[in-house]
Amino acid sequence: MSILSSCLAVLILAAGGGLCADTADTFSAWMDKAGKSERGGNQARALECYANALRFWKRGDGARAKSRALSGKASIHAKRGQWAMSIKDLTEAIGLVGQDKGLLYRRGMVYYSARKESQAIADFTEAVSVDPDFKEAYHERARAYESMGDAGHAKEDYGRACELKLEKACRQIRQASDPRAPAAKRPGKSRKVDITACIGFLQRCLDSGAGYSPCVERLEPCEKNPVASCCPQACRVLYHRVQDRDGLSEAEAFREVFRTDGDCLNPGGVPAESPGGLPAEPE
Repeated sequence: MSILSSCLAVLILAAGGGLCADTADTFSAWMDKAGKSERGGNQARALECYANALRFWKRGDGARAKSRALSGKASIHAKRGQWAMSIKDLTEAIGLVGQDKGLLYRRGMVYYSARKESQAIADFTEAVSVDPDFKEAYHERARAYESMGDAGHAKEDYGRACELKLEKACRQIRQASDPRAPAAKRPGKSRKVDITACIGFLQRCLDSGAGYSPCVERLEPCEKNPVASCCPQACRVLYHRVQDRDGLSEAEAFREVFRTDGDCLNPGGVPAESPGGLPAEPE
């Protein structure tokens, strides 16, 4: 009877192994699953996989690898507006690898989104101490100074970012030097954008659990279908462009582009154009 019981136990374990053959049991395997889930737009699954990767992490996998898992978790939390959780993960990641300019920059962006400008400025300052030519960090520090009403330091940082050939910083300086100067417009009939309706559509989409990129892709371009909640095609183009050009995450690109005072939504800003019509980067 004991032999029969042993055989049954073996069969049950084998069956269980078959059912769970897909289950990852190493850090790297869970990281692969997290990446695939995130690329597929399944944020909840990706978050679970990153958590499992951290559970299976071993010293031999390396501190840098663990920091990537924490960074992945932080990115998803930021997309969901879970600022405190994102900051916690990024802080742990920074503790593992030290002064990493990219992680400091990302935490600064999350602090800024959470309206903690002083902490954001501290992180951007540390990032430029690591890389004095980190133009994006100067630009974001300028924005944080602006939010705090410190126009002097904001102007200095926009100037430094512009010197480093960051076009959006140069535009800020030009606009500040002559705020009454009308922006260049394309020939033809202009379209008035309902900024509140456009951003409202995006917020409802995000509240439904969809990611930033899927929501941006669902926008109706005003040039083709001028419904109440339409957004300029230039916003969709710019959203993807700043990710490629400036290395921003989806969340960072979303916050950069879909601002009420941003270029593509501001009635006096850049009109909706094809990708080739957007402002070019300096030589």
